[in-house]
Amino acid sequence: MSGAAHIIGPALLLQSDEYHLYNKSPGVVPDMPSIHVYMHEGRTVEQKKGLAEDITAAIVKNTGAPAEATEVIIHDVPRTNWAVAGKLASES
Repeated sequence: MSGAAHIIGPALLLQSDEYHLYNKSPGVVPDMPSIHVYMHEGRTVEQKKGLAEDITAAIVKNTGAPAEATEVIIHDVPRTNWAVAGKLASES
């Protein structure tokens, strides 16, 4: 995939094929912001729905990208597959 990718906090990856999300140049409108959220599994469908709605609204507000072109992909990661400082999240 071409384009820039940025880690925001420990678990949110923002990327786009056509532009750099922090590029606020006039007239630059993204074709497809794609936001990936990595988090431990266990959230409800309603929580994920609210998260997707809030992230989409923030992207629209701050980048000018249309909601229809904004993708939010949620990755549920088991605690046995996530480590911080060399320790599995399942062990803490």
